[in-house]
Amino acid sequence: MVSDVSHFFHPAPIRPRRFVLWFLCAALGVLPVAVAALVLWTDPLQNWRASEWIMGDERYIMPGLARHQDYDTVAVGTSLAQNFTRSPTASVLGGKVINLSISGGTLFEVRQVLDVALRTGQVQRVLWGIDDRETMMSVETRAAGYPYFFYDDNPFNDVQYVYNLSVVQTAVAKLLSPGHSRLNLENMMAWYRNPRYRPGRAKVLREIAGDTALAAIPGATAPDAGTDPRLLVTAADNIDRNVLLVIRAHPEVRFDIFVPPFSTLHHALMARLSPGTFSTSVAILESLVTKLLREPNVTLHFFGDFAGVADNLDNYKDTSHYSVAVSHRILHEVRQGSYRLTPENYRTRLDAWVAHVRAYDLDRDLSAVPPP
Repeated sequence: MVSDVSHFFHPAPIRPRRFVLWFLCAALGVLPVAVAALVLWTDPLQNWRASEWIMGDERYIMPGLARHQDYDTVAVGTSLAQNFTRSPTASVLGGKVINLSISGGTLFEVRQVLDVALRTGQVQRVLWGIDDRETMMSVETRAAGYPYFFYDDNPFNDVQYVYNLSVVQTAVAKLLSPGHSRLNLENMMAWYRNPRYRPGRAKVLREIAGDTALAAIPGATAPDAGTDPRLLVTAADNIDRNVLLVIRAHPEVRFDIFVPPFSTLHHALMARLSPGTFSTSVAILESLVTKLLREPNVTLHFFGDFAGVADNLDNYKDTSHYSVAVSHRILHEVRQGSYRLTPENYRTRLDAWVAHVRAYDLDRDLSAVPPP
């Protein structure tokens, strides 16, 4: 007698609802593992190890670079410091250089990445560009979506790296274009290579067209409202917490701090359009200078009166961003100490600079501004 075994070869029909539920559960279980594996394998932002590949916003990539690259000299600041490229900086100042500057960075953001670098124990020298605009922001001002989890040493916070949509997108991009965005520490964030940012007087004057309604009236000046006491308090707090605390925590590190050479036109416009803002800016600068001059491991350089640079708009792409050639000159002047401020000379230097700004022939430049 032959047994009826057909039922062994005909499984029960799958119920659609149960199948969908099973599939979703399986997918939800596999997807997190797959995402974690992708990020762990590619580590697109160098959170755990050095890589020859880089992509993303400076605020995301700088902590990994600071943690895993080999250097002893750090350049930091905003976009005004991004043209300190590696080889020229090393040839002038010596050492192994890395530039960790952040475009549009606040003092809080710059301090965060500098803290990561200093925790490696390999930093011997810091070249740090600071201007009064940064100090006027509140102490913890940062970009929207600022990735705090990249900047601490808490391994449990890495889950925010693994399951971060931007990081996953960058990991996928790395897989799809492995030869693209190779890490180039020589001029990684330098903007001077962009043809749109070439310097020139005509370009600067075009940039300010449409923003000079009051200034375009020869001799016209807005009422001087005096210094803003709230901004003075904010700046003092910002300097104390985001600059001085870092410097004092690392007496073994040499800090070369410089005030960048904004064009004289920039400050002359401010003095005419908003005299109170200019007065506040000068007061904040004086506060910054007097505080930094008390620190034994700080050398302070002031380039507001940079001869042959600040008055010549051909050195700028706008009223504040100077050319790579000026960046190279700054390096040489820092090494030579030509524009160094001291307790003996700072008052004379700053007073002479303010007088020069107020006496600057602003109408000569404004008469050449093309119509908006």
